[in-house]
Amino acid sequence: MELKTKQHKLYRLYLCFVVVVIIFILISSSIFLGPTILKAIQDKPTSNSNIIEDNVNPPNLQQPSDSKNNNEPKNQNKNVSSSSQSTNSYTSQGSENTQSNTEEDVDSIDWAVDMINARSAWSESTGSKVKIAVLDSGIGPVNGIKVNEGYNCVNDNTDTTDRNGHGTMVASIIAADHSTGILGIAPDAEIYPVKVMNDTGYVKLEWAIAGVRWAINKQVQIISISWYVYDNARNDLKQILDEAYYDKGILIVAAAGNNGYVECPAKYDSTIAVAAIDQKGYRLSLSAIGSKIELSAPGENIVGLFLNNAYGNGSGTSFAAPYVTGTAALIWEKNNTLTNTQVRDILCQTATDRGAIGKDTLYGWGIVNVTAAIQMASGHLVNNPNTVLQISMTLPYQIQTSIHYQSHHNYLALQLYQSQFFQ
Repeated sequence: MELKTKQHKLYRLYLCFVVVVIIFILISSSIFLGPTILKAIQDKPTSNSNIIEDNVNPPNLQQPSDSKNNNEPKNQNKNVSSSSQSTNSYTSQGSENTQSNTEEDVDSIDWAVDMINARSAWSESTGSKVKIAVLDSGIGPVNGIKVNEGYNCVNDNTDTTDRNGHGTMVASIIAADHSTGILGIAPDAEIYPVKVMNDTGYVKLEWAIAGVRWAINKQVQIISISWYVYDNARNDLKQILDEAYYDKGILIVAAAGNNGYVECPAKYDSTIAVAAIDQKGYRLSLSAIGSKIELSAPGENIVGLFLNNAYGNGSGTSFAAPYVTGTAALIWEKNNTLTNTQVRDILCQTATDRGAIGKDTLYGWGIVNVTAAIQMASGHLVNNPNTVLQISMTLPYQIQTSIHYQSHHNYLALQLYQSQFFQ
């Protein structure tokens, strides 16, 4: 009886301690507290193959007064594979929707920049002098993107003309000049086209590896990838991406995939896996899920530049990843002393939380938040809407507690797990 009374006293003291912690959190709500990594489910395994698959086929050509469908049929070549934006004809990372847009229409449907809170950041940073390698189908001809000389891994030359359209649209999301009607996230970034995809939208493993090697030698700061590869037994691509990230300090952003689980190279630890959200801020139905999802960005009905200064419209993680790439460029211009891991941390710590509190399998750390990221890069404390604190404690008699706090919603959840003795 005396022992039981003593244990109950300890229990009451413990509850008092928890109350003190809660009060401290409420008082400190304006102070930035970094998110704590939470456990999530494992990704579904992928097959062992050296086939690389592009997220999407090219956006269909869209002139102000005309439009036509240019969807490519699926290639049955076993050495390479591609995927279209058409959900009716391909296994893909997205679904391409054909529509004609005038320049006036573009601004009215450019919802994505507002979803990621980008407009107010451009007075602080535009990505100037940040070098980005876009590993895709090439870029242009198109006006309004600052394109530097790149490399054609398909033909081993410097002709990076885009005859597919996918790479041009990806690059425009990253860095289109706003005078084009497309609000590129980092319009002053230096774009280096690296052609790893042929004109019909197919990528070979050797082209992808050569493209990463070229980007490393060019000393770019960011590599943007909007295609995926089935895990190859040799792990060649993983090895060179690990070299780029861990040894050379390059930030790697990759589309997570649209097949239900996170594809390679997005699932590699050296890359940021980006999922797609719809116009309401929810997970896009075709977007991958899994513990490797790190960030989310807009990926539904995204409008970008296409070939010959036309407009393209598409959906999928191919078009979500460039928003994160552009945001990273803004961070680096604002503070060029940051390392790639620090830029990655800022992206995750300032993301707008979505779904379960903290990191989850649908949105990762949340939706990329451009303005909050720039503020943190500037050294300012950020009263971010998704600030999350997790405290876990284990005390005698198997008493455990977990406190989750989210300042934006003024929400605090207290979970108290007691031993059977107290139940």
